[in-house]
Amino acid sequence: MIELLKVKDNYATPNPEIRAIPVFRDIIARDKGSEGDSDGRKKKHATKEFAWIYFMFDPLSPYQALEEEERWTKVGKLIFDDDKYKPDKKLLEASEKYKEMTETLPVRLLQSAREGCYTIISYLNAVDLTEEDDKGKPKHKVNDVIRALERMGEITDSLEKLEERVKKQRDKEIEVRGGYKINKYNEG
Repeated sequence: MIELLKVKDNYATPNPEIRAIPVFRDIIARDKGSEGDSDGRKKKHATKEFAWIYFMFDPLSPYQALEEEERWTKVGKLIFDDDKYKPDKKLLEASEKYKEMTETLPVRLLQSAREGCYTIISYLNAVDLTEEDDKGKPKHKVNDVIRALERMGEITDSLEKLEERVKKQRDKEIEVRGGYKINKYNEG
């Protein structure tokens, strides 16, 4: 999997390797300066944009636990201090490329599992056990709700196992020759 940002001395910058991909190179090149980076040499705005892509679309982002609408609001607020942030066309293109490059079968399964969890959460939030149909009988069966609640631990465990599998896959993909492993904590 591709790493958009490199961290060195607690300072994030765009990963030089991503310059080989035109849409990412365009994001870096268009950063001509921003607050605290008047001439754009530090690429602070590009770094923010790549951080936004990561938090929005990386399968292992801590914000992936949120439904998409809530994620847009929270990540926009986190990165750009704007809970109504809307990315431009170029950033959306870069996001699509990133999603394409990170999508594997385990990632697709993880995303589908999360969507299923959101559906279950919506159902449990909406169920009203006092609601009756037109014949005066309960619309929802208590036993169905109880069974769903009993299975929540199993669902959570399965989701955690799938996330761990995606993490292991990512770790394997960033190994290089000689058994040396690169990660965000390596310098260089």
